[in-house]
Amino acid sequence: VLLIEADDLAGAEVLLDEAQLLARETGPVYAMVLNHRAVLLMMANRTNEAVTLLDQAESAAVGDGLNADATIRFTRGRLMMKNGNYAEAMSLFQHALELDRQAGFTRGMADDLSAMAGIHEHLGEDEAALDCLDRSIKIYALLENQAKVLENLGRLESLAQKTGTDVRVTVHFINQWLAGEAVDVICR
Repeated sequence: VLLIEADDLAGAEVLLDEAQLLARETGPVYAMVLNHRAVLLMMANRTNEAVTLLDQAESAAVGDGLNADATIRFTRGRLMMKNGNYAEAMSLFQHALELDRQAGFTRGMADDLSAMAGIHEHLGEDEAALDCLDRSIKIYALLENQAKVLENLGRLESLAQKTGTDVRVTVHFINQWLAGEAVDVICR
């Protein structure tokens, strides 16, 4: 995943080849290998092949836990979004969010909410986009994911300006965290 996020697609492919050799042909590890291969195919605009791998990943993950199902739904949602099928993408992201909540996978919840905000933004639904992004960025901050916080802070402020919403408390909280000040007292 880190290699994919760093845009080292060749390196990611090599690691996926090794992981596939080690993984059984079913189960969550194999399903995640297929899912990540689908991400690589999406990045190469080979969407039909990506859909096929996601179908195989879903079959391999049947009954093997919420995280695999949520991740596969998230990836399929990104694919639907890329293809302009926003209604289907939103449904997949909402389902992934529910599965991530059940599993307690907070990073997944933040990613799901951020993706949902992107769809709302694209559709001109700025209030809904702001709500999702506000929740997402707070989770990223609590997870100490500075890159995601910085990536989304400008979006948050832009949406707040468009909607006339005051996000000063959220921005203050985030700026405190970015400055290295303790923010864990919020959770007590």
